[in-house]
Amino acid sequence: MRLPRIEREPVRPLTEDERDAILDAVEGTWVERPVRVWLGSGLRRGEVLGLDQGDVAAGFVRVRVSKTTVRAVPVSDDAADALDAAIREAPRRGPNEPVFFSPRTHDRMRGDSITHALPRILERAGLDHLTPHALRHGAATLMLTQGHSMRVIAEQLGHRNPAITARVYAH
Repeated sequence: MRLPRIEREPVRPLTEDERDAILDAVEGTWVERPVRVWLGSGLRRGEVLGLDQGDVAAGFVRVRVSKTTVRAVPVSDDAADALDAAIREAPRRGPNEPVFFSPRTHDRMRGDSITHALPRILERAGLDHLTPHALRHGAATLMLTQGHSMRVIAEQLGHRNPAITARVYAH
């Protein structure tokens, strides 16, 4: 039996103007810093919200791939500033404490909370409905427009095979 071919919608590229509008829309909200990290790193939702303070270093973050494997991911200056500010203002400090805390519970920020809040904040500002995963795609398309190679983008996104990256972002 042959399975039907799944047709995926092409990823809509994010422009620098749209990125700036997103950053303006979230400025001063509790989602601002994670959004700045997504746009400045291309990390997955769980990777950003799973960061501990000890995972943050100058210009990069350490992302746990498995119990024994860690990958170093470079972050933009803006993302590094957002990480530093989040750590400075964290209710608890220490290498095993989260970077991003929930404003209500002061525990690790939950992915579903931000996934529901972000589109509402953006739509209130007159912008398109976007999720954290769309911001990950946006970071990748911005890297493409800046001339980064598919291999570099694949490494940044944590894709094992650059062909996956090319298939998603080639358009």
